[in-house]
Amino acid sequence: MMLRIKDYTTKVGSGVTPRGGAETYLDEGIPLFRSQNVTNDGFLMDDIAFISEEVDESMKGTRVKPGDVLLNITGASIGRCYYTSEDFERGNVNQHVCIIRPKKNKVKPDYLHYCIISDKGQQQIDLTQTGANREGLAVEDIKGFMFDIPSLSVQQRIVDYLDEKLAKIDGRINVLEKQKDAYARLRKSVIHQTITRGLNPNVPLRDSGINWIGMIPEHWTAKRLKDITTLNPQYKGDGNEGIVSYLPMEGLRLDSLSLQDIAFDEGKGKYTFFENGDLLMAKVTPCFENGNIAIAKELKHGIGFGSSEIFVLRATNEINVRYLFYYVQTPSFQDEACTTMCGVGGLKRISPLFMRQRQIILPPLFEQQAIANYLDEKCAKIDAAVENIGKQIDTSKRLKRALINEVITGQRAV
Repeated sequence: MMLRIKDYTTKVGSGVTPRGGAETYLDEGIPLFRSQNVTNDGFLMDDIAFISEEVDESMKGTRVKPGDVLLNITGASIGRCYYTSEDFERGNVNQHVCIIRPKKNKVKPDYLHYCIISDKGQQQIDLTQTGANREGLAVEDIKGFMFDIPSLSVQQRIVDYLDEKLAKIDGRINVLEKQKDAYARLRKSVIHQTITRGLNPNVPLRDSGINWIGMIPEHWTAKRLKDITTLNPQYKGDGNEGIVSYLPMEGLRLDSLSLQDIAFDEGKGKYTFFENGDLLMAKVTPCFENGNIAIAKELKHGIGFGSSEIFVLRATNEINVRYLFYYVQTPSFQDEACTTMCGVGGLKRISPLFMRQRQIILPPLFEQQAIANYLDEKCAKIDAAVENIGKQIDTSKRLKRALINEVITGQRAV
């Protein structure tokens, strides 16, 4: 039977931001579910906020109860939902999360969860979301979402079937994710070992005199970045470049640039200037989450402009830019870079002083080239393996979605 959500619920409503906002959050207390805590596979509790008894009392109308379905109603995570178990104790929600409380004698919360995350549910969300500057769902629209609601016994059979089948797929995804993580660790290990010791395992070593560097090949030197690169070089052209390339922050990924076309006048004086062959690196949190390091190439007129949140390093003739590309991926460099990050709120930046004063170990140029060539080959093989695993993960996720859709719409009998 096709029914609207309001036909079988006792509550459909969103929460509020506690008066005082984030300043009222505690290290312990009553959990406050925000949109980042709600996923289609469960609740993420690592960064859950907590509120006091007093704040919870002031928000008693949005307390979460056992068997509630929580639905994200704003932002990029709109449409994600999960439900609380029967042994759930206490919680509350902010204004970005909607509580849907089904009647126990009508709809099982886990069945409704499957309905909402199915294509049928997501299509209804896509058709009704509003907001000029931010996607959003209105409570009245949510109440009107329609799903096929069979008897409780049929709902239970569907839930049991999906839980069993999806658990097996999730197990496969978990194995693949661990393999992917293992390759990521291998990549870091290969880069670190090669950058700090070179290609000759029998090379004589000496103490670098720098605590965080330790022993290095005896014929290598250590120099500050500012002595072998130019940080954020200035544009010195004649200004007749016409259409040039623009790099937004989200366009910078590991060894990859997603460029846009802009007029030269749009970039000059507004954005960070760079040329073919320059090394680009994000300066903002999380600086290394997606790689966020690449060498500029294939730029129109040989120049480009990027987000002000990007560092540009132009190599001198003392350092191979590809060697530098791998050097800034070493754990020691990245860990220390992140410790220098500062700023207000949640957005922190790597210190420009660190980028100038940081010492790096420097083999002769011919050896830098050999190291870069070696790492190109090794990392290409690892990256290919990671890409293949990623495709398998995507296939498994599509299988999950297809299975949910087939069962919820009755295309697959259970």
